[in-house]
Amino acid sequence: MGVFKAAAVQMRSGTSPERNAADMEILVRQAAGQGATYV
Repeated sequence: MGVFKAAAVQMRSGTSPERNAADMEILVRQAAGQGATYV
């Protein structure tokens, strides 16, 4: 059985889907940068 690092991200979505997706991408990349392999 392998070991992995999981992360959860929480954000407050606005009315712009494009902005929401961009903000989520930033959060996921930050989690991955800190070693998360499952977000």
